[in-house]
Amino acid sequence: MMKRLLVLMILALPVLQSCANMDYDISDGFNKEIKLFEKEISVPAGNIGPFTLDYALGSVKNIEGVGALLDEFLKVDTLGNLVFEASGPILKKNVYEIASQMDDTTVPSTWTYSYSSGYVGGLAVMLGYLNLQPVDQTLSIVASNPLSVLVEAGCDAKISFQDYSVPAITLDTLSNFRMERRADSQELYSIEFSNDVTSTVAGITFENIVFNMPADPVSKISDPDENVFFDISYRHKAGIAPTSVFNLPLGDISLKFESLPVGQFNLSKCDISFELESTVPITVCVEEVKVMKHSDDPSADVQPDPNIAIESGFVVNGGSPEHPATTPVKVTIEALEGTIPDIEGVILSISLEGPEGLPVTGLNVHQGVTVKNASVKLSGGITIPNKLEL
Repeated sequence: MMKRLLVLMILALPVLQSCANMDYDISDGFNKEIKLFEKEISVPAGNIGPFTLDYALGSVKNIEGVGALLDEFLKVDTLGNLVFEASGPILKKNVYEIASQMDDTTVPSTWTYSYSSGYVGGLAVMLGYLNLQPVDQTLSIVASNPLSVLVEAGCDAKISFQDYSVPAITLDTLSNFRMERRADSQELYSIEFSNDVTSTVAGITFENIVFNMPADPVSKISDPDENVFFDISYRHKAGIAPTSVFNLPLGDISLKFESLPVGQFNLSKCDISFELESTVPITVCVEEVKVMKHSDDPSADVQPDPNIAIESGFVVNGGSPEHPATTPVKVTIEALEGTIPDIEGVILSISLEGPEGLPVTGLNVHQGVTVKNASVKLSGGITIPNKLEL
């Protein structure tokens, strides 16, 4: 916004210069700086953005430790949704081991096993603690059969959730199922959960497992060098949405950027007004903004400039692509003594909250915030220096 203002002032310079007759130039020895609008002036700055979650996520992934964790568990699907995925074994048994436990391998017989399970880990475990919930959650159970013959099986299967108050689901369809011959990731069961289910799947348990094995099962292995395991596993996927009680204080965040060369204009006060249109389903509470104090030591701790006061506490309401939220914002930057220096960065005190009155909405990298109808009101006059820097 400030750079647009500077461009407008530069465009005005030729007009000012055309009013002077150079035959009567007496500027030598005089101050060549020009001071305009000694009371105040308002300048429109237009629209900027949107600044999307895709950009913010890229910045967060650069944080040491956090970035690696997000890369491992947090993915972006083809629609741009932020999702976490997990897969793992529920039951994996070697055919040779099963055959060794059969009373008589010369005839078909039943092999039994008391209990086996698979647990969903990763980001799913953390959602409840962060007051986030899954959306568009899916679960599938798949099986691989290394034998050249069909194997009938059955078990008492249940799905449990991270929130113990959510009742477990009994999978009656797995009381009897068939693993097709030479099956590779054959789907035995799948479910798409309603968004009313606000907890992620914790695990899948099998009890009273029964395999009806053929005679001499080892001889029926399709490819002993390739696969000798009965393998039943799960695949889990879910998007992420903030709940109404979501609250995450981020504390002070330092944002350094290319210096805004406003010091040369000798501004004492600057009011910036704009509207923020948000399609992100998170309410952002900006409690305080401070200008960074200049330091010649890049390794020094970031400190606020006590001479620059910013009246800026505001709340950016959460919205969605279907229901964008618009928030009017006014930020006042003022030098307590002298003028506003070049701005090299800001220190933001921020907390994130769940939006009120908004349907459950998953996070998507295309969601973002747009600055609209921005304008800048400058007070105390603008000095155009002899050597203008942009």
